[in-house]
Amino acid sequence: MAYSKIKAFNSKFKENEKKGLVICGLQFGTDGDKKPHKIANLLDDYKGKKHCFSNFVNYPSKDDFAFQKRITKFFGLWDCCLETDFDKVGAFERSLIGINWLSNGADSMDNENCHSFFQAEHKESFLHHLEVLEPKLLFFFGIDMLRALNDERIKPYAENFLGKAKNEPNYITKPFEGKSFRVGFQSFEKCEVVAFPHPTGTIGLSDEYIALFKDEIKPLIENYRKSKGV
Repeated sequence: MAYSKIKAFNSKFKENEKKGLVICGLQFGTDGDKKPHKIANLLDDYKGKKHCFSNFVNYPSKDDFAFQKRITKFFGLWDCCLETDFDKVGAFERSLIGINWLSNGADSMDNENCHSFFQAEHKESFLHHLEVLEPKLLFFFGIDMLRALNDERIKPYAENFLGKAKNEPNYITKPFEGKSFRVGFQSFEKCEVVAFPHPTGTIGLSDEYIALFKDEIKPLIENYRKSKGV
């Protein structure tokens, strides 16, 4: 019952019910008129088909689901391509599940919303998702979420589901001719956590820069697939 009520933005499968690859965004966006974006409706199908995270690339409008589309592209940059065809997706694609830390929708992530990580409504929602999903690999797309995870208001509770932290967050910045950004890594007893810049809200974030992290990300995904059997 708890899993059926998880607020995810792709369909639920047996492969993403427990110990899957959880992709965590900040919040549900809006359509620009302050109304929640259509993705917040949590439709369980698209054109009558259950959909994986990577199936959003098939959505016809280039502006809709840009978050999901760019992350799907990132996997290819790390040599861990996700199948996008509805009829060809496998257990790996079905093991991904997308959630958000905050349950509300907003046009931007300002200081006020960053503080919202610790508000009771959002804290309880995020921790509930961790409890139910028990992620084996957790990707934050929003670098501030790793800082929030390690805040004393969150970490002791999160460790009940991720296991004890094995190290402090390690932030890496790669040498790059263009604009560079930090990517954070942290190991817990039951889960590996990576925090990236927001894929659509970070000005100057290039595919070329994200590709530089292949040596760090690909082994994490391969180890996850091996342990999960996908």
